[in-house]
Amino acid sequence: MPSPNRKDQLWRFSSVDLLDLSPFKVPGVLSDDDRGNVLKYSRGLDEVAARMILANDQLVERNVVSVQLKKRGVIFQPLERAMVEHADLFQKHFMSQPAVLGSAKFAALHKARVSSGTFLFVPRGVEIELPIEIFHWLRGENMSIFPHLLLVT
Repeated sequence: MPSPNRKDQLWRFSSVDLLDLSPFKVPGVLSDDDRGNVLKYSRGLDEVAARMILANDQLVERNVVSVQLKKRGVIFQPLERAMVEHADLFQKHFMSQPAVLGSAKFAALHKARVSSGTFLFVPRGVEIELPIEIFHWLRGENMSIFPHLLLVT
């Protein structure tokens, strides 16, 4: 698949020749110290409907939605778990609309490399009053992740 070039409308003001993706690599496993730091710095709001913390494409912690929201059909899960437990709903909506992401090449790269993220399903007529926090951290030099949020309402 060709890389974008300056003739592409979205890239006309970019120095595409300077774009080198070769040094980027898949992140490794977090150390216990890194995991502790991620948890320490992932506290934005005191009161949330749910929180998910991911680092280096790994789930670090998840605070699930309340029993009341679950009873109303709200689903808040790591993407990879939703792929299995809610396969029909997931397959119907995952990457079902074209993602621009700057070029077809980067959209394809994202689709091929996505391995973590968040799935949030809110049935019609259900309102979540408190915010939901999702943290994505990346630890290490020249690391790349492709997290995905699939929000279905």
